[in-house]
Amino acid sequence: MDQRIVSLGGNCMVTMEVRKFFGIKAANLFDWWITPGDALVRLIENDFAELFSRENLKMVGDRRSVANLRYGILHHHDFPRNDEEDRVIAIEEQAIDRKSTRLNSSH
Repeated sequence: MDQRIVSLGGNCMVTMEVRKFFGIKAANLFDWWITPGDALVRLIENDFAELFSRENLKMVGDRRSVANLRYGILHHHDFPRNDEEDRVIAIEEQAIDRKSTRLNSSH
């Protein structure tokens, strides 16, 4: 029987530990987000509606992350960063399209 382990932890450190412990290589939807519990519930209740809508995304924390204003989650690793300062370069449409496609294929 195949099993799939998906991290629903509040941040990406949970994913790192789950991957180490279980030897998981594949990435899952929640792996690299900071997702408060209430945001997780709203995401599921709303079937992830408008998760990657451009109008819901904003660079925050001196460009150290991208916030989803509708759900209150942070997309720390979903958008390209510069090497020198580890800051988000831009909220690129290509990254949004890639993430939306992955979301639609996962459920």
